[in-house]
Amino acid sequence: MGSRKKEIALQVNISTQELWEEMLSSKGLTVVDVYQGWCGPCKPVVSLFQKMRIEVGLDLLHFALAEADRLDVLEKYRGKCEPTFLFYAGGELVAVVRGANAPLLQKTILDQLEAEKKVLAEGRERKVIKDEALSDEDECVSHGKNNGEDEDMVSSERTCTLAIIKPDAVAHGKTDEIIMKIQEAGFEILTNEERTMTEAEV
Repeated sequence: MGSRKKEIALQVNISTQELWEEMLSSKGLTVVDVYQGWCGPCKPVVSLFQKMRIEVGLDLLHFALAEADRLDVLEKYRGKCEPTFLFYAGGELVAVVRGANAPLLQKTILDQLEAEKKVLAEGRERKVIKDEALSDEDECVSHGKNNGEDEDMVSSERTCTLAIIKPDAVAHGKTDEIIMKIQEAGFEILTNEERTMTEAEV
């Protein structure tokens, strides 16, 4: 029964503007899982959050859930199917992670927590960012104007991973099952290609 209480308390559900303001005023680092009502919060990362909470303690690390459709401040996140994690410290946005990328989430949590400890203990300046999803379109364009290549902007917003299904799994008819598990884990399949690799590619 005690473990169930911990699960419920792990992520605070932010459903009103008042709760959002309260979250912004909390001390330490808060990781907010911004989700869409039709798909719900990102489940694959809950075990990572539990592990991180145990490892670093409860004082400066908090986790929250916020449905994009319920809060005006998250309006520009509405309709996005990719999980988005916003990192807030001292009421300011300090990092954003898109996708259920556990290693990147863990690294970002540890890095931002360390930075926030220095802000609180040594009075260092907090590095505040603007998320391009919340910025005006012209601001998004200005981020890419150094090279003038839109491809650079897209690659910085999104992480892509190549998954190769082994030939023996394909031969045993497990392809559909593997693809279904990938999708259940919250990943979006952008393209699906069947090909035989050459010796050079292996």
